[in-house]
Amino acid sequence: MDTKDVKSFEFESVVEVENIEEKPFKRKIVWLSVLKYALLHVFGVYGLLLSVTTCKLATLPFTFILIYISGLGVTAGAHRLWSHRSYKAKWPLRLLLALFNTIAFDKNIYEWCIDHRVHHKYSETPADPHTIKEGFFFSQIGWRMLSQRPEFIEKKNKHDFSDLWNDPIVKYQKILWYPLVLIFSFLLPTAIPFLIWREDVFTAFFICACLRWLFTSHVKWTVNSVAHRWGPKPYDKTNGNACENKLVIWSAFGEGFHNYHHAFPWDYKTSEFDWKYNMNLTAAFIDFFAFFGQAYDLRTASSEVIEARRLRTGEPLDPNCAPRKRNFCEWIIVVILFLLPLGFWFLSHFAINEALNAIFGFYVKCNIHDFVLSYFTSLASTYIHPNLAIFQWKFTCK
Repeated sequence: MDTKDVKSFEFESVVEVENIEEKPFKRKIVWLSVLKYALLHVFGVYGLLLSVTTCKLATLPFTFILIYISGLGVTAGAHRLWSHRSYKAKWPLRLLLALFNTIAFDKNIYEWCIDHRVHHKYSETPADPHTIKEGFFFSQIGWRMLSQRPEFIEKKNKHDFSDLWNDPIVKYQKILWYPLVLIFSFLLPTAIPFLIWREDVFTAFFICACLRWLFTSHVKWTVNSVAHRWGPKPYDKTNGNACENKLVIWSAFGEGFHNYHHAFPWDYKTSEFDWKYNMNLTAAFIDFFAFFGQAYDLRTASSEVIEARRLRTGEPLDPNCAPRKRNFCEWIIVVILFLLPLGFWFLSHFAINEALNAIFGFYVKCNIHDFVLSYFTSLASTYIHPNLAIFQWKFTCK
């Protein structure tokens, strides 16, 4: 693997926080964004209900695969490749990561990287687009539904982001963003289960598109909220609130080494340690493609630079947190723990159906969304207009 050790502090200026005077400003609610996120959350929760009652079993691992690759589109793509240039990638890998990023349906790479670079440059100041100082909910999702502060707009317009626009993959993903999202984030995840293993089209949509979006989005958003509120600061206790958070490390593919990341944003691992130590799945993904030559010039900080920074600005290191290689048994336990959610999902799929069969005498595998739609169309035909009964959905149990 071609790894480049950076042995100077030349990049640390990226994270030096500038003191910005807060201007009087009242945020406005962006109601279109509120509607978008409200609908996606309702659809996602409904997809969760379908996932334990109605769907075919092949739909569950397919959804997990979509969660994984769409997450990598943000962590390995928009974040570590394009935002921080922590490694370089040849065009096939860049195209693959742009596709994964499109499936995630967060922001396009161009806008995501601008927000993130401004966040690093002005962390926890009025120019930070999702500062934790405005509350946990705000940094998790609220900032996406409110107008931007003038300090953020001013600083965003001040900097040059032409390196992003000069990448044709980033450029055309932004230009074609909405058609690409429609195809790769919604239509294909719905069509593949429907065409290959004959999943119900509505079930496929609510689980593989909406539930997948809900889960992936909230997990990656914890980097802005959870990893800026709870955890130690062994590398830099002076620069904002970025922390090391194990929950985010495991759930967000290694993004939870956040205090390290704010100290060394150009390190492709976003961690002092190799991916083998703490399930840094994004670093493992990059190393895998580096082995085949698709990723190269991987930047990482030397131990001397890390130790100097830790002594200069970090909190005292807990000896119990020292890294060590895991033995085979520990890795087996890690894999089991990682697969537990999928296992519980499978078990609940059977258990809930069996319980409802015992109570009500039928399996819920009878297209529960037909029942829901039937209920609401019945209400509409009763209280709005009788002619709406033509849209009545037939509720049939299998």
